[in-house]
Amino acid sequence: IIHQSDLVFAVAIGFVPDFYKTKGYWFEPRSKRINGEIFDDQIGGPDHDYFKMSWYRNCIKNWKNHNNQLQWTSPYVVNDRNCSYVVSLTRPLLTDDDELAGVMCIDMSLSSMKKLVENVKPYPGTICQLFDDDGNLIVSSDMTHFDESDYFITEKKIANNSLLVRLACPKREIYGTSATDSMIAIGITLVGLLLLAFIVQRTIRTIVRLDAAYVQSRTVENELRIAHNIQM
Repeated sequence: IIHQSDLVFAVAIGFVPDFYKTKGYWFEPRSKRINGEIFDDQIGGPDHDYFKMSWYRNCIKNWKNHNNQLQWTSPYVVNDRNCSYVVSLTRPLLTDDDELAGVMCIDMSLSSMKKLVENVKPYPGTICQLFDDDGNLIVSSDMTHFDESDYFITEKKIANNSLLVRLACPKREIYGTSATDSMIAIGITLVGLLLLAFIVQRTIRTIVRLDAAYVQSRTVENELRIAHNIQM
């Protein structure tokens, strides 16, 4: 996953307690991008008790309530030298018996996601935003407060309804022309929204597809290991 998308800052899996008996109570393997290189480590432990962290707890709570399995966190600072802001996409990992194995946490650079939404601007004053399914702002092309009554706002839910894409275009830039031009301008805004939604959806879909492929590969690997042990 981390090799395939520049948006991804780190990928970690927090397994349920003692899922692997030989790994102990805490087991959270992680791959992290540092200065263009990718490093692997194990960060779970008493000093990094992921069982108490919101991304882990909220994902499990969401799964138990049979809600959307994909869940976004609010932006937060990671403990690295640059104090980078990231936003995480989480999803539960299940065994073949649909028992909870752990939670996968995919950290994405907030600066990279901001560049993603800044790429689509039908008008110079357009503000592009992404919200999670609870209405919390994830990233915005302009973090300054603005009066929504001065903007023409369009929005669309994507990524299995886990993400809301919103475009806010200044009315003065849209309606400052003739009625015909205004209708064309609104059409351009809607096309811009669909384009932004497509770009974000494609990016997230790629990450989720890689996630699913990883889970499938782990299932096959476990089955081969079991078959090998039986033969021994």
